[in-house]
Amino acid sequence: MISDSDQHKVMNYAAAFIDLLGQKEALAGCSLVPIQADEASRDAFLSMIKASIGAIRKLHQSCHDFFDNFTKYRGEWANKLSPEALVEYEKMRKTNLAFQRFSDGLVAYVALGDSDIPVPMNSVFGLMATCGGLCLLGLAMREPIRIGLDVAWGVELEKNELYGCVIAKSHELESKVAGYPRVVIGEQFIDYLLSHSTRKEDDPFSSLNKKVAEHCLEMIAVDYDGYHIVDYLGPRYKQYAAKSLDATVYNMALAFVNEQLNQWRAAKRTDLALRYTLLGSYFEHNKENWAVNPTKSA
Repeated sequence: MISDSDQHKVMNYAAAFIDLLGQKEALAGCSLVPIQADEASRDAFLSMIKASIGAIRKLHQSCHDFFDNFTKYRGEWANKLSPEALVEYEKMRKTNLAFQRFSDGLVAYVALGDSDIPVPMNSVFGLMATCGGLCLLGLAMREPIRIGLDVAWGVELEKNELYGCVIAKSHELESKVAGYPRVVIGEQFIDYLLSHSTRKEDDPFSSLNKKVAEHCLEMIAVDYDGYHIVDYLGPRYKQYAAKSLDATVYNMALAFVNEQLNQWRAAKRTDLALRYTLLGSYFEHNKENWAVNPTKSA
């Protein structure tokens, strides 16, 4: 960590740039509030506003809820720890997720150089698991999400106002690489996980960092274009992060994927049809992990 003359702390961050897809189309043609419009026009306008704002608020709340579920769960056995051991246990579990809002998107980030967080991999795991969960449930809820995830330097100019290379890199992955609903991971993120997974220190904090980093690496796959992704349909993600989700969510998400594929095929939108073809293939490849027999796309 580096501090400048203005006391800004420059350190490495892991950040996810999360984009709720379809908002641009939903707001197409909008202009002024129709103050003097007829009742039907006003109702249509308010309906559009409520739907758009509701989707954004749901995204923000879902991100909070996912991360809390992944990082704040405490097993019953922890209640049997001595007061001294419980203090150390809580210190090991501590995380530091923060958010920065961007119109129809969101940046979720964790500081990796925070001295108060002795096991930063807990936060990284929570961030990865949250991104995968948002992608899967976004499809199931018919609100697809696209995410770029990376590690780089950053600085919080104000609370919840992150600036720096990590924002640029995660946004580039989301906007220029992801293409369709998936979580694309940058190479520096992979390197960060590898560095922790190969540590030789054997103190409790280092050992837990190493173990969690190994779990994170197991939840990553290489996609068709060579980029790493959060493998949110894969066996390890389901084991570590999606125990509460079942075939119902998988089927709902797949039904939406197939519907989108058929819609864009009929409209002869090659770009969008290709995206949902790739996504459908990903679902087909992982169907056994969810113990279902999904309906094949038309």
